[in-house]
Amino acid sequence: MFTYADAMSFLATQLDTVLSGSLEQRVRNAVNSGWNRLHSLATWVYFQRSGVLRVSPGQRTGTASFSASTGIVTLTGSVFPATVTEQHLLIDRTWYPVFRRVSDTQVELFPETRPTLDLTDVAYVLQKVLHPLPAEVSDVLVVYESQQNIRMWRVNPMTAYQIQEGFSWSPALPTQYSIFVDPRSPGRWCLWLPFEVMLATELAYMYQSRRPANTLVREARGTVTVVNGVATFSEPVVTPAFVGAVLRLSASETVPPVGPYGDFAQDPSVAETVVEETLVTAYISATQVRVANVSAAATSVSFCASTHIDVGGGAMLNLFLRLVEDEYGTRPVGNHNEKLVTKSALADAVREAMAADGRAVVNMRDELKYWYGLRLKDIGYVSSGS
Repeated sequence: MFTYADAMSFLATQLDTVLSGSLEQRVRNAVNSGWNRLHSLATWVYFQRSGVLRVSPGQRTGTASFSASTGIVTLTGSVFPATVTEQHLLIDRTWYPVFRRVSDTQVELFPETRPTLDLTDVAYVLQKVLHPLPAEVSDVLVVYESQQNIRMWRVNPMTAYQIQEGFSWSPALPTQYSIFVDPRSPGRWCLWLPFEVMLATELAYMYQSRRPANTLVREARGTVTVVNGVATFSEPVVTPAFVGAVLRLSASETVPPVGPYGDFAQDPSVAETVVEETLVTAYISATQVRVANVSAAATSVSFCASTHIDVGGGAMLNLFLRLVEDEYGTRPVGNHNEKLVTKSALADAVREAMAADGRAVVNMRDELKYWYGLRLKDIGYVSSGS
């Protein structure tokens, strides 16, 4: 498996130097930029993933009253859930985001968007309108509603806002959605369902992934013991950034293992054979993580952990390395500077990666006629025409 540290070591070998100080920072910037460019060059099939979003109906029990002077909404006959700040409140035909939960029966609305008049014992709906998606979602490709088994219609945010504010009525189960930035987590997307949800359902979606927000460059301090799918480190070096990293185990207690390009923090030509490597799947504590390979076993050995750069190998890995070289720029050669990669070599790498990413598929529409051999008069009424 290819890692963030491997990418930096690759550049170290290209530059024929050990990385440190500002040079290391420049190389790290090149890796980050190259990784971002890889995801933006095309809609890669390799980076398409799927997910499921569970949607619950809104709360309607009791009535609501609103004080314009305080911005407080008070419920009668029901209580606000602990997650109320993640939801919107529909009163007086308008949806309002909730600022804070005051008590079981009271919430405060945002001053900028609250109603201007008092309301007394009116009907309301409390519902989650914006559904945060995982941080790795770059774009949503398709959404299916499970109960109706229909493909939902994606609309732009302006149309979604018009639907939400009463431009058109929506059925009991969702038929439209939009993508909207998560107001509480900049850089992440929400699935916007702009209508009242009457029935619980599940939305199955496919999305285009992007590089993870958090990266672990390289961690190799201390030793690690791996038993029954849990890795325990001798020092408190673990952070949530370990999730998705490749954990490499060494045969040595003192020399950390390195990848195919050596180690950017020391002479790249020096390599300690990797005994085993596995993905980190969960953060447990500052000294423990869960790993994918439950059969992996080691006792007090050196290790190296670095974020997995999942590029599929082959032509796509070659393209990623060319992008990293291009982002780094030039190096001194003799009495002049020379780019690490030529534009033609980069263009060739793009074409090769896109060709390798293509997959042979069957067009069902064309295949149907061979499966059934039906003519129009076989499946519908045809006038004999007297």
